[in-house]
Amino acid sequence: MKRLRCFLVAPLLAALMLAGFPVSADARDRENDPPNASISYGRQYGRVLRAKFSEHANGKGYKIYVYGSRRCTASTAKPDISISWLGRHNWNDDISRAYDYNRCDVKLYDHVNFGGAWKGYTHYGYGGRYVGYMNDRTSSFMIS
Repeated sequence: MKRLRCFLVAPLLAALMLAGFPVSADARDRENDPPNASISYGRQYGRVLRAKFSEHANGKGYKIYVYGSRRCTASTAKPDISISWLGRHNWNDDISRAYDYNRCDVKLYDHVNFGGAWKGYTHYGYGGRYVGYMNDRTSSFMIS
């Protein structure tokens, strides 16, 4: 019976992990690994670059690129884009520098699902800036 249960459960766990759901301590441990690639969010919605994040304070290393269909709205009441967990792509606690474009501002959060300490909407500009106390702490963000 135990062998049959493993035969049925193992493929389900593998599918959940491939879909990005942490299902074990091993999956949670992976979120503390350094980034191993640059990634993009939102390319399916458009080619307007809204923000970029760098692994290192000097702007070097891997990057996150965030795209949308148009410039950001003027209001911060409803974010134009939000990412609730960066660990899915090995980016948890790895952002050091932020850039924003096309009237966008960035809000960084210490924990997943926009929890914990946060740094309010900030205009980092085209040249980018060091994220200060959120360095290597950011787990989720909003752009507006």
